[in-house]
Amino acid sequence: MIVWSIQTNTFYQADKKIGYIEGKEAGVFNEYLDKYHWMKTQMNKRIQTYYNDFPIWTWLKRPDLRKSGYMEKGTECILLEIEVDNNEILISGFEEWNTILNDGYIFYDEAEEEMVMKGIKKLKKEDSWERIFEYEKLRQNSYWSGADLLQGTMGRVYIDKIKSERIFIAK
Repeated sequence: MIVWSIQTNTFYQADKKIGYIEGKEAGVFNEYLDKYHWMKTQMNKRIQTYYNDFPIWTWLKRPDLRKSGYMEKGTECILLEIEVDNNEILISGFEEWNTILNDGYIFYDEAEEEMVMKGIKKLKKEDSWERIFEYEKLRQNSYWSGADLLQGTMGRVYIDKIKSERIFIAK
């Protein structure tokens, strides 16, 4: 499987010297750290070859570098094309991940949301988060039908897995 990751060129060049890239906790806003640690726990549960590295975030579709929002405007970045085995990556929904970052629930549909909010149905917020890995089931509902972006998280990526590099300036 081919995935793409956007990194700052500075971090990439430093990691390249040691033979692998890994996620950087220092690059995460403090208010999101608990959510990133939750993702690490999920990766430990679901990826046999994961060794608790900070996640590398990837896209399943090649990002359109003409668009903004990938990194701070003006940052020298690098788009990496990575070859990965299916058992080395945890795929999830991008929009759903943003719901987690905003400390929300992942509901299957509006009816479930209403039942939980009214106290009719019990659902722990963190339990609902595991649904981001059920992206095919979520997409069957109109509630998530427009949520089509998929992302992947991986642990350490060795340089020999990187098939191409493209430097660009973030817009």
